This record gives sequence, C-alpha cells and structure tokens, in this order.
Amino acid sequence: MSKMTTQPLRICLLPVFLLVTWGCSPSQPESMASDDLSSVAGTYATVSESEWSQELRLNANGTAELINGTWAPGDWENRLSYQYSGRWTLQGNEVRLQLLESRTSPQHVPRTETLRYEAELNLAEIGREEAAPGLINLNPRDDSPLWPGTMWRDDALRALGWP
Repeated sequence: MSKMTTQPLRICLLPVFLLVTWGCSPSQPESMASDDLSSVAGTYATVSESEWSQELRLNANGTAELINGTWAPGDWENRLSYQYSGRWTLQGNEVRLQLLESRTSPQHVPRTETLRYEAELNLAEIGREEAAPGLINLNPRDDSPLWPGTMWRDDALRALGWP
C-alpha cells in the first residue's frame, strides 16, 4: 500500500481558495458587482438623425422600460410609440434585459436581450471626441424590439451639450 500525502490536495485547493478570496471574476470591477444596479441605472438613448428614436430606462430597482418611436419625415408630433416593460440584471459589465410585457407590440414579448455596459464609450460614432456611459447590443436581431445601435446615457449626453 502506498503512502498518501496531502501536498497534491493543498495544490488543488489553492485555486479554489484564490477564487473564493478574489471572487469568481477577478477582472470584474468592484463597482460592477451583480447587486449594484445603481452604477448602471439611468436612461439610455440612441442618437439618430432619422425618423426613429429608442430610449431604454434601467431603474435602480431592477425594472426596465423600452420606448421606440417612429414617424414620417417632418411629422414627429404624430409619431407611433411602442412600449415594453420588464426587468434587468447586471453581471460584470453584462446587462441582461428581460422584456416581459407590451400593450403596443405583444408579439415581441417575452424576450431576453444582452447588452454590454461601458462606463466610457467613445462618441466618435456621432462625431464627438468625448466618451460617455453607454450600452451596446451584443446580439442584434431583425425581429427584436431592441434595435441595433449604440445607446448612451441621456444625462451624460446632455452634460456634453448634446440636444
């Protein structure tokens, strides 16, 4: 019978100890913990010169509202509005949006979307040199109420003097 040693066990437990001590995602910023929705909560909007708009409200209590608007050229006052409500969670920098209800487009719910949050998302896409907090749709689909495109936090855009 061979003599057993505990050294291999100690070596195997070291990675487990490190994961428990540092968390499962050592690269995850402390401010982005899964229960800290307030760091990402806010209203995000697309920037468009076309006849459409998209606004996503991520509330600190985990509820969400998506509002899409479309209109004929020059007829913004008579725009059509499509509204969706649901919940959202945060894991690292990944926002999981669950659209659960819609009175205006019930055929598009329930649906789950995944976005990436960036605290400093470059505004070059809209011709600016600054950066602002923003969301990027990771899996844009044609049949989704969450349209492709970048969304920036509305209050940050306004602070930069965006209309």
